[in-house]
Formats: sequence, C-alpha cells, structure tokens
Amino acid sequence: MTQSLNHPMAQSPDRSIAQSPAARRPITVVGSLMADVFVRAPDWPAPGAVAHGESALIDGGGKGANQALMVARMGWPVSLIGCVGTDIAGAGLLARLSASGVDTSRVLENASAGTGLFVLLSSADGRRGALAVNGANSRLRVEDVRQHADAVRTSAALIAQLEIPAPVAEAALRIASEAGALTVFNAAPRFEFPRSMLAWCDYVVVNDEEAGWLAGVTAHDVAGAAEAARRIEALGARSVLVTMGARGVWARTRDWQGHAPAPVVTPDDADAAVGAGDAFVGALTVRLCEGAPAREAVRFASAAATLSVTRRGAQAGLPARRDVEALLQQAMP
Repeated sequence: MTQSLNHPMAQSPDRSIAQSPAARRPITVVGSLMADVFVRAPDWPAPGAVAHGESALIDGGGKGANQALMVARMGWPVSLIGCVGTDIAGAGLLARLSASGVDTSRVLENASAGTGLFVLLSSADGRRGALAVNGANSRLRVEDVRQHADAVRTSAALIAQLEIPAPVAEAALRIASEAGALTVFNAAPRFEFPRSMLAWCDYVVVNDEEAGWLAGVTAHDVAGAAEAARRIEALGARSVLVTMGARGVWARTRDWQGHAPAPVVTPDDADAAVGAGDAFVGALTVRLCEGAPAREAVRFASAAATLSVTRRGAQAGLPARRDVEALLQQAMP
C-alpha cells in the first residue's frame, strides 16, 4: 500500500455518520477472542514447584471480543470477525457474546489451533506475570476479511486492533475506509505494523506507552502525549487519542484538541482490573456513530473506561450504558 499516505480521505475532515435508531448499520469489529485467567497466590511459584493459589477468575477476553461486547452494551448492533479453536473455551466465548447481542456468525472455528489464552498471575508480595497465547487468533487471514467485505463496507464503523495479524487489520481498515465507513484503529498491543496503515484510520487510539513507542517520545504526561499525538498524526492518522489511565486522555482531532480528565474511582481489584482500553474504544465508536462531537465522545469513553476497572475481569467489568451516563452526570458535570 505504497500510496496510502496520499489516500484522499487522509486530508478530509472528521466524518459524521449519525443514524436514527431504526436505521443503524452495525459496527464491525475485526479482532481477537481469548479466554482470560486471573490467579492470585500467596507466594510466587519457585522453579519446579507448585504454588497453591488463593483465588482465581476465568473470564472472556481478547481485544476484539471485548470491544464488540462493549459496543453491544452501549446499545448499538455489532458484528465480530475473528477466529477461535474448536474447544470448550471457544464455544463458551461465542455463547456469551451471542447471548449479549454480538453477531458471531462471522467468527471462524479452527480445528488445528486452540482458542487464544491470557493468564495473569499475581502474588502477595506484588509480583505479577502474564502469558499470552494468540492461538487461533493468529490463523485469521486477509482472505477471511475479504470474504465478508460487503459486511465491512456497509458497516457504520470498523474497529481493528493488533492481537490478529497486522495484514488482516490493514485489509479491514482499507476496505472500510474506501467505502466511507468510520475507521477506528486501536494500535495495541505493542506489535510491529506497517505505518502506512495509519492513513486508513479516522481515529487511532493508543495508551501512553504505545504512543511513546510509536512516536519515539516519552508520553507519560500531557505534554508528552500531545507531542506523541502530533507525530502519529504526521504519519497519516486523521485523529489520535492517547489514553493515560487516571491522568485522562489527550485528543488531537480535526474539531478539537485538548486534555480530557478521567473520573476518579477505586478499582475493586487492581490485579484483575483490565480491559479499560477496550471499554474506551467501544464506547467512543458508538458515540461517534451517534454523531457526538469528538470532545463529547472522548468524555463518554473515558467514563466508560473508568467504570470498567471497578470490577474484576475484562468482559465482566464492562459497564452498562446507564452506568456510564450516571457517572458522567455525577463526576464530570
């Protein structure tokens, strides 16, 4: 895609695709599905020994599945394109997502690879370790996205991330962008990808660590995030949002540039408080599809992300829309 930086949409203003409830086209998410396991133990396992845990949580995960579920919880129709294994974890993930309103008919099942798995272990002395196995997520192909190109083209928006192969995410973003759909790229986790992909993105969402890596600067404060956003925009992205956890969000968009503070909450369990970024992306995309200005959409998404860390688990912690709206009224008048 050598000409992507010259793509005609790269210089266009932000697109508004507000739709009436009866005419809402689905948001399509192309991304990962994983089973999450969180274990807390009194002691860190010694080499060759078995440590006995004191608590465990098994939850649904994967950035694609989390973001699709968040879109559904915000009341917008959503379809997921991804891949799971033909195992109990994959079957459970699909059943939960379907029951929550996510269209999983385009999720493939691969008999030769297990469903993706994420394991987080924490001990009483504060040590944490994580293991991610992409599994079937790595088997998603560009051809799989092209097979569903019509669904991508007719979407209100397309969301993609990097727990699937980068060429797959790029293909989805390009198909959607050329069709005029809103494109949101969560450039996470920190995997290499062609920078030319950014030219197909209306919104690039990264946390401060990912932004710093991508832009080559330190982005752990507002000034650093602002500079990182500027550099990422210069690579071709039309709007850039840098999330900084409790420090809020720096936004660089065509109609607003500035800092949005985050509401203050206390996590229920800091070790298992994951998925805030996915809550942010899903909520942001819905509000943009509803025609909200960028500043309002960022505030809404920031409140959703904040609420997500008040409960354990990536999917279990995703809030309902009414709770996001209540927090906005209470903490961000």
